[in-house]
Amino acid sequence: MYQQLKSYFLSFAKCPLLLKNFFEDPSSKLWLYLHAQSASFHQAVLKLEGQTVSAIEAAKEINQLKDNLTQKQTNQFLPFTVRQLMVKSKNNGTDIDKEFVKRTATEFCKTSREYLEQ
Repeated sequence: MYQQLKSYFLSFAKCPLLLKNFFEDPSSKLWLYLHAQSASFHQAVLKLEGQTVSAIEAAKEINQLKDNLTQKQTNQFLPFTVRQLMVKSKNNGTDIDKEFVKRTATEFCKTSREYLEQ
């Protein structure tokens, strides 16, 4: 779907600069896959929105989400697709700062966990 969106938006003579810069950046695809980290939140929210969720079940779900984020932060987790894209980019001559991507993903997990602890 990324390629279709890229082609669609870049086909406009007056493509918004923000979108043009995003799609012309070789690392932009990585950020879309890192965004998939939000799937953990989505699943937790779906469970918490249930009609028959008790306070204990809600606390358990939030704690599981926090534990998941802690593990990802500790292990500097990057989804397989992101690691694959980074290798592919390197092979194509585009150097993506792997440490920056790891730091960004780790910071996302840390910030998310801190938010849940408030």
